[in-house]
Amino acid sequence: SLEEIFTAFNILIATQEMTKRLDSQRIPLEISLVRLAHNKPDSRNLDSHKESHSPSHSQTQIHRPEGRGVASDSRTHRPEGRTHPNLSGEVNLKIDDLAPREKEQPQQLQQVAVQDIPVPVVSVTLEKVKEAWGSIVNNLSKIKMSVSTYLSEGEPTKVQGDLVTVAFPKTCSLYKESLDRKENKAIVEKSASEICNADLRVNFVLTAQVKQSVDVPSNPFIKSALEMFGGRVVKED
Repeated sequence: SLEEIFTAFNILIATQEMTKRLDSQRIPLEISLVRLAHNKPDSRNLDSHKESHSPSHSQTQIHRPEGRGVASDSRTHRPEGRTHPNLSGEVNLKIDDLAPREKEQPQQLQQVAVQDIPVPVVSVTLEKVKEAWGSIVNNLSKIKMSVSTYLSEGEPTKVQGDLVTVAFPKTCSLYKESLDRKENKAIVEKSASEICNADLRVNFVLTAQVKQSVDVPSNPFIKSALEMFGGRVVKED
């Protein structure tokens, strides 16, 4: 019956705990076997021959090898009702552990898909850079006046992709060398990128071509100086 199974199971658990405390495992095993034999309830339906076991058979069970006896009794008297819930619990835990990962996969795929989308590159023409050139020079005067002064002597001559070529006359080679410094070039590229709304790089070159004459009052640098000091242009060379 179910009660007999639980009783046998409790005896085996007590035996296991006792073997941990004693050096010899044989004594607890023999005690448990005796308890199992004497705790059997008398059944009226069983034959009297089956109730009384022969002494030789009892001794055979008692002197059974330790390792095999424990394994055999554990398998024989282990209650089936306690094993199935544990197995089902382990299966449920594994399924629950896998469930969040399966839910995260679509999000990961979505992130990868978003990263793979190329960022559109804003195309900038030479005309657009020339139109914004005065604003670029004027903006640099608020950041670093020397860079603005040097850059006002050059003019954009070519745009190839994100590279803007700025030409200087050979007489302004010192200006070009100063603008080619890493920190000054970074300031120019940042200002040009912000005003033109595009990621731009600049390249400074010297040219033999004479720079076209510019209307002096419209020059951003001169205009800023006139406004600051309240002056006016008297003569142009």
